[in-house]
Amino acid sequence: MTSPWDSLITVSDVLQLHARGILEHNQTPIAISQTAQDCVEGRIGNAWTSEGYSADEDATPGLCFAGYLLYYLTRDHCFPDGNKRAAWSAAMAVLASLGLTVNASDDEAYSLVDRIANGIIKDGMEVVYWLTGRLEAPDI
Repeated sequence: MTSPWDSLITVSDVLQLHARGILEHNQTPIAISQTAQDCVEGRIGNAWTSEGYSADEDATPGLCFAGYLLYYLTRDHCFPDGNKRAAWSAAMAVLASLGLTVNASDDEAYSLVDRIANGIIKDGMEVVYWLTGRLEAPDI
Protein backbone atom coordinates (compact mmCIF):
# COMPACT_ATOMS: atom_id res chain seq x y z
CA MET A 1 0.00 0.00 0.00
CA THR A 2 1.38 3.42 -0.89
CA SER A 3 1.13 6.53 1.19
CA PRO A 4 0.73 10.06 -0.19
CA TRP A 5 4.24 11.00 0.99
CA ASP A 6 6.02 8.03 -0.59
CA SER A 7 7.39 10.16 -3.43
CA LEU A 8 9.19 12.28 -0.82
CA ILE A 9 10.26 9.74 1.82
CA THR A 10 9.24 6.34 3.16
CA VAL A 11 9.60 4.55 6.48
CA SER A 12 12.26 2.39 4.84
CA ASP A 13 14.16 5.51 3.76
CA VAL A 14 14.17 6.85 7.33
CA LEU A 15 15.33 3.49 8.69
CA GLN A 16 18.17 3.42 6.16
CA LEU A 17 19.18 6.99 7.00
CA HIS A 18 19.18 6.07 10.69
CA ALA A 19 21.34 2.98 10.07
CA ARG A 20 23.77 5.01 7.95
CA GLY A 21 24.09 7.64 10.70
CA ILE A 22 24.82 4.97 13.31
CA LEU A 23 27.54 3.43 11.13
CA GLU A 24 29.08 6.78 10.18
CA HIS A 25 29.52 7.59 13.86
CA ASN A 26 31.11 4.21 14.65
CA GLN A 27 28.26 3.13 16.87
CA THR A 28 27.03 -0.41 17.27
CA PRO A 29 24.23 -1.14 14.81
CA ILE A 30 20.81 -1.16 16.43
CA ALA A 31 18.09 -3.71 15.72
CA ILE A 32 15.00 -1.71 14.83
CA SER A 33 11.83 -2.96 16.47
CA GLN A 34 8.38 -2.94 14.94
CA THR A 35 7.51 -0.31 17.55
CA ALA A 36 10.24 1.97 16.16
CA GLN A 37 9.02 1.41 12.61
CA ASP A 38 5.45 2.19 13.67
CA CYS A 39 6.71 5.31 15.46
CA VAL A 40 8.48 6.51 12.30
CA GLU A 41 5.39 5.84 10.20
CA GLY A 42 3.25 7.77 12.66
CA ARG A 43 5.61 10.75 12.70
CA ILE A 44 5.73 10.84 8.91
CA GLY A 45 1.92 10.78 8.89
CA ASN A 46 1.77 13.58 11.45
CA ALA A 47 4.18 15.67 9.37
CA TRP A 48 2.09 15.05 6.27
CA THR A 49 -1.02 16.21 8.12
CA SER A 50 0.83 19.37 9.16
CA GLU A 51 1.69 20.02 5.52
CA GLY A 52 -2.02 20.02 4.75
CA TYR A 53 -2.71 22.61 7.45
CA SER A 54 -0.15 25.11 6.20
CA ALA A 55 -1.85 28.50 6.25
CA ASP A 56 0.62 30.09 3.85
CA GLU A 57 -0.62 29.57 0.30
CA ASP A 58 2.70 30.85 -1.05
CA ALA A 59 4.74 28.27 0.89
CA THR A 60 6.93 25.88 -1.03
CA PRO A 61 5.01 22.59 -1.31
CA GLY A 62 6.66 20.01 0.92
CA LEU A 63 8.46 22.54 3.12
CA CYS A 64 6.05 22.20 6.04
CA PHE A 65 6.27 18.43 5.68
CA ALA A 66 10.09 18.55 5.92
CA GLY A 67 10.05 20.93 8.88
CA TYR A 68 7.48 19.00 10.86
CA LEU A 69 9.19 15.71 9.99
CA LEU A 70 12.39 17.08 11.50
CA TYR A 71 10.47 18.26 14.54
CA TYR A 72 8.50 15.06 15.18
CA LEU A 73 11.34 12.61 14.55
CA THR A 74 13.66 14.58 16.83
CA ARG A 75 11.16 15.11 19.59
CA ASP A 76 9.48 11.73 19.71
CA HIS A 77 12.56 9.45 19.95
CA CYS A 78 11.54 6.53 17.77
CA PHE A 79 15.01 4.99 18.09
CA PRO A 80 17.14 4.14 21.12
CA ASP A 81 19.91 6.36 19.68
CA GLY A 82 20.53 8.50 16.62
CA ASN A 83 17.16 10.27 16.55
CA LYS A 84 18.56 13.73 15.86
CA ARG A 85 20.78 12.52 13.00
CA ALA A 86 17.96 10.48 11.47
CA ALA A 87 15.56 13.42 11.76
CA TRP A 88 17.96 15.88 10.14
CA SER A 89 18.84 13.41 7.38
CA ALA A 90 15.18 12.65 6.68
CA ALA A 91 14.24 16.33 6.44
CA MET A 92 17.20 17.05 4.17
CA ALA A 93 16.24 14.08 1.97
CA VAL A 94 12.71 15.48 1.60
CA LEU A 95 14.08 18.91 0.69
CA ALA A 96 16.56 17.36 -1.76
CA SER A 97 13.70 15.52 -3.47
CA LEU A 98 12.11 18.95 -3.93
CA GLY A 99 15.33 20.31 -5.44
CA LEU A 100 16.19 22.34 -2.32
CA THR A 101 19.09 22.46 0.08
CA VAL A 102 19.63 24.21 3.39
CA ASN A 103 22.50 26.64 3.75
CA ALA A 104 23.50 26.13 7.39
CA SER A 105 26.71 25.22 9.13
CA ASP A 106 26.97 21.97 11.07
CA ASP A 107 26.88 24.02 14.28
CA GLU A 108 23.69 25.83 13.22
CA ALA A 109 22.01 22.55 12.25
CA TYR A 110 23.08 20.89 15.49
CA SER A 111 21.82 23.85 17.52
CA LEU A 112 18.41 23.66 15.84
CA VAL A 113 18.01 19.93 16.37
CA ASP A 114 19.32 20.13 19.92
CA ARG A 115 16.81 22.88 20.76
CA ILE A 116 14.02 20.64 19.44
CA ALA A 117 15.26 17.66 21.46
CA ASN A 118 15.53 19.75 24.62
CA GLY A 119 12.05 21.24 24.27
CA ILE A 120 13.21 24.78 23.59
CA ILE A 121 11.53 24.70 20.19
CA LYS A 122 7.96 23.78 20.97
CA ASP A 123 6.31 23.69 17.55
CA GLY A 124 7.17 22.39 14.13
CA MET A 125 6.31 25.72 12.52
CA GLU A 126 9.35 27.24 14.23
CA VAL A 127 11.42 24.66 12.36
CA VAL A 128 9.68 25.51 9.09
CA TYR A 129 10.53 29.19 9.57
CA TRP A 130 14.16 28.31 10.40
CA LEU A 131 14.42 26.23 7.23
CA THR A 132 12.71 28.88 5.11
CA GLY A 133 15.37 31.44 5.95
CA ARG A 134 18.11 29.07 4.80
CA LEU A 135 16.66 27.42 1.67
CA GLU A 136 18.58 27.38 -1.56
CA ALA A 137 17.63 26.06 -4.95
CA PRO A 138 20.39 24.55 -7.05
CA ASP A 139 21.82 26.63 -9.86
CA ILE A 140 20.17 25.71 -13.13
